[in-house]
Amino acid sequence: MKPESHRSLVSLNSSPLISSQDESVSSVSSISTSNSNSPSIPKRGLTIPEAAEYSGLTIWFLRTAVWNRKIPFILAGKRYVILRDDLDSFLEKSRYKVRQ
Repeated sequence: MKPESHRSLVSLNSSPLISSQDESVSSVSSISTSNSNSPSIPKRGLTIPEAAEYSGLTIWFLRTAVWNRKIPFILAGKRYVILRDDLDSFLEKSRYKVRQ
């Protein structure tokens, strides 16, 4: 094979790949933008990392609270799920009242 023909094969092979990647990227971005316009429904059940982000507590605090049965949880397979209402009521129960 001559070096010139090798160069032409590389240029022919690289241009279709680039255009197909551009098309796939544009189709993915159109999918993500179409989903972002739909109204978002807040999740009822939160994983421990999501509950930590929502409440401002640490992951380890929430894990310890689940393991010690201080907060209600659902065991979905191997994943702990905390309902948002249960987390809110746990935070309210843990709240100290101001002395007057």
